[in-house]
Formats: sequence, structure tokens, C-alpha cells
Amino acid sequence: MFVRRVRNAKGVSYLQIVESYRDQKAVRQRVLFSLGRLEDLQATGQLDQLVAALSRYCERLTLIDLTKDVSVDETFVFGSVYVLDQLFRRGPLLPIVEEILGLHQHVEIPLVDTVFAMLVSRFVRPCSKRSLKERWLERLYPGLVRSDLGLHQLYRTLDLLAEHKSEIQQHLIYPTSQLSLWASPKLELVFYDTTTLRFESIREDRGVLRRFGYSKERRMDCTQVILGLLLDREGMPVGYELFPGNTYEGHTLPGLLHRLKDQYHIGRLIFVADRGMLRGANLDQIEEAGFQFIMGMKLWSLSKKEQGRMEHLTRWETISKEFRLCEMTHPRGRLIVTWSQERADRDRQVRTDLLKTLRSRLAKNPEPTHLVSHKGFKRYLKVLEKGKVAVNERAVAQETRRDGLFGIITNVPKEEMPALEILQRYKELWRIEDAFGEIKGTLEARPMFHWTDPRIEGHMMICFLAYYLEAYITRQLRKAGAEFSAPTAIDALNEIKAVPVKVRGKTVWVKTRVDGIAAKTFEALQLRVPSDILKLPPGSV
Repeated sequence: MFVRRVRNAKGVSYLQIVESYRDQKAVRQRVLFSLGRLEDLQATGQLDQLVAALSRYCERLTLIDLTKDVSVDETFVFGSVYVLDQLFRRGPLLPIVEEILGLHQHVEIPLVDTVFAMLVSRFVRPCSKRSLKERWLERLYPGLVRSDLGLHQLYRTLDLLAEHKSEIQQHLIYPTSQLSLWASPKLELVFYDTTTLRFESIREDRGVLRRFGYSKERRMDCTQVILGLLLDREGMPVGYELFPGNTYEGHTLPGLLHRLKDQYHIGRLIFVADRGMLRGANLDQIEEAGFQFIMGMKLWSLSKKEQGRMEHLTRWETISKEFRLCEMTHPRGRLIVTWSQERADRDRQVRTDLLKTLRSRLAKNPEPTHLVSHKGFKRYLKVLEKGKVAVNERAVAQETRRDGLFGIITNVPKEEMPALEILQRYKELWRIEDAFGEIKGTLEARPMFHWTDPRIEGHMMICFLAYYLEAYITRQLRKAGAEFSAPTAIDALNEIKAVPVKVRGKTVWVKTRVDGIAAKTFEALQLRVPSDILKLPPGSV
């Protein structure tokens, strides 16, 4: 059975449904139905209606025919690229990059494209710049990320970012009024801490930053740099500084204080940091800059009289059954000491486990004098005659009385901030630990693969800006009451693909479905979900 087109003597075409049949040995045809004039059928749309009606009863054949004309050869990461593009262009980052480009008009680099490509790579596939160029640029949606960027352009971009590091951070602190959504309500409280970032290298001869030093990652076989990071009270990054890898963390403050005071013109600031920053010189410089501080205090560096006062808990103010607090004057201002049952239980358990290990080693060898230099064991040991050592029970008893105690020193007046609020502000240092976890984990800032100081600075700036975007996503998700984190949102967005579908010689770009966590992320960020049919700009491949 088939459709036959016939013409009459005047040349008018007609459509007929014809059937072939066998009459003995001969094959003959007969007209089953005449559909009418072809011109009329086309003009009225009756022919299309007939085909559509019949297609409902021949689904398998239709699908088979479509597979001959449709092909899907590859997919591209779209969801996270699209969201990051929207945040990059709506926030302060695009104006910052464009301003840098305006200062280097002689440099033939598509700076906006190179910066955005390296930012996206930290979320989609953190890797070296060479790997980004050779493997990953071509896997990102070409409508938003250029795949023709040269490796030399990526490297040159790092140099420019390093050159304008100070201006970039200043613009992030003071975004324009049009970008007030990104700004903190008021920068008056910052959290500061340091961490180490390693290199897969042992060379120290290509600059001043790459040095061996005490590694918080316990990688003593690699050179490293020290990263000092500042966050505001909402977790948004304020600034950062890199120091040589052999720098003591307590010596990292002066440079940052100078920048905050002289370059960023910040008047009032409360500086929150842990006990590692507590040095007399640091406190002097904070006060000389006109700032205030809230810092963890090493209680056992105090005088014996002050330590004795802390050990008599009956003189303290009882806040609850499991929490007590007292406040004492200190040459630097106020010393706030707390005792909590939770900390006491933790201190006791740590000591119990350590002493169990120590006693076991002493039982096997009564002369292990090397234990005296062990960081954890030495405070519990006493040296006997003939080089023998034993557990110092008096030291154990003394430390037992200190279980649960913690101190904070501050120069913030009591009328400005009571003791409980001081404690709460200090506890918010967890934000910076989270930040380090994301910079090292999700964004994989280390290991670094660069040799010279400018490239190291440029790489860190890319990671810093990437974390700035992630911190903004985190802030918006919390405001929206989302029950998932920014990394989880990014993972969900990475699963949304752009697919070039070839249909009868033409290419149509479509995206996969946006639902679940990805859809909630769009809503929390107040972004419109793009249509299923994507449009590539002219010239995109």
C-alpha cells in the first residue's frame, strides 16, 4: 500500500491510496481511495492533519525514522556555568575585571573570558591551567566559555591579577550602591586565621613565597605558602595575604593591619582571631591602628595568682548547670574565662587516651627518654635517675583541675559588648575554618603548580574570587532556608548538560532537565531557569 501522485490532461496533481495485489502470476494495482487535489490538500492543511492522525498508530516506525535524522555525539557542562556567569556579571567581579582591562589596553588578552574560564574550572574541574586548556575548556558550554583561549593568555591573566591584587580586594570591600546585594551590612567585625597551602615541589629558588615550614597539612616533604584570610561576620571574604611558607603565623598580622588601615581606610574594626595570633606586638599594632580585638587567651601563661582564681569555680557566675563564666581585669583590657561541661568532658577524654598510650609505652620500655621531647607526652613526664622517665602524677592532677576552662582577651569595652556576646563572636571563628575547608577541598587551591611569586599570587586570587562566589551562594541559600550546602548545589548544577542535537543536518542546542536541588538553587539565587532550547551567540562552535 502506498500513495501515488497522478496528473490529468491539464497537469493538475491528485493523490491516491493504491494497493498492489497479485492476480495469479501478474502483479496489479487498484485504487482504494482518492484523496483529492494535491494543491487543495496542501493549502487547507488537510494533508498534514492526515499524516499526524496516522502517525499515532505507527509510533515505532516514526521513532525509527527519526533516529536516522537525529544524532547526539557529546554533552557539555551547562548548569553551573550558567549560574556562575549570571553571578559573575551581576555582581562586582565583572566591573573589577573590566577596570583592570581598561588599565592595560595594549595587552591583547580577552581578560573577561580568561578570568571567567579559570573561575568556572574551580567549580567544575579544579586542575592546572595547562590541563584546563588541553582538556576541560572544550567540555564547557561554548555559549558562555570560550574554548580557543591560549595557555599563554591564562598565564598572563594571572600576572595581571597579581599586579592588581590590592585594588581587587578594595573593590570587594566597597562595592557600588548598585551591587549592595553583595555587600556586607557594615564591615566592623572580621575573623582572621592562617593555613598552609602546599606545592608538589621542593625547590625554593624561584621567589620568596615557596618555602619549607611547619605544615598544617602535615606535609613536611613539600614547600608551601602561608595563607592569611579575612572574613566578615556573614562569612564573605574580605581579603587575604600570602606569606613565605616558613613564616610563623603570629607574625602575619602587621601587613594586613597596614592594608586595612592605610589602603582600605577602614576606621573601626573588631579583629577576631585564635590564640595563635596572641602576641604582645600584635596587640600593640592592633591598638595603634585604632582597632579592637577579641582573641583566644593562653590561660596558663598567666601568673599563678590569676590561675588560682580561675580554679576556684565557686567564685564564678553560673549561667547554667553546664556553663560558668567570670570576667577579670587585664593589662590589655578584659579577660573573660569560661568553664563548660562539654569542654571538660572533651579535655578529660583527650588526656585519658594520651595517658593510656604513654603508660603502655613506659611499661614496654622504662627508659624511652625520647618521649620527653614528644609534644603530647612531655608535659606529663618527669625524668628520674639514670635517664629513666615516669608519669608526673602531680602534673596530671594539676591539668585535671583545668578541664573545661577557656579564656578570651579583648579591649572592647563592657558597655559596648557584654561578656556573653564577646564569647559568641569568638565562637564564630568556625566560619574561617569552613572557608579553609572549601578553599582546599571543593576549590582545590592546592597543590599549586606554579613557580614564580606573581603566578602563585594570581592563582590564589582566582581561588579567592571563586570562594567569594561560593560564599555568596552559601549566604543566599541560608537566607532562603535551604537544607543543602553550596558544594551540594554546585554538584547538582554540574549535572545539567547542554546537548547539541543534530536534526536533518542542522544543530539545535537543548539543556537537560532542571529539578530538585538545582531548581531550588535557581530559586534561592533569584535566577530564571533558561528555556530548554538554548541559543549560541554568533561565531560559537
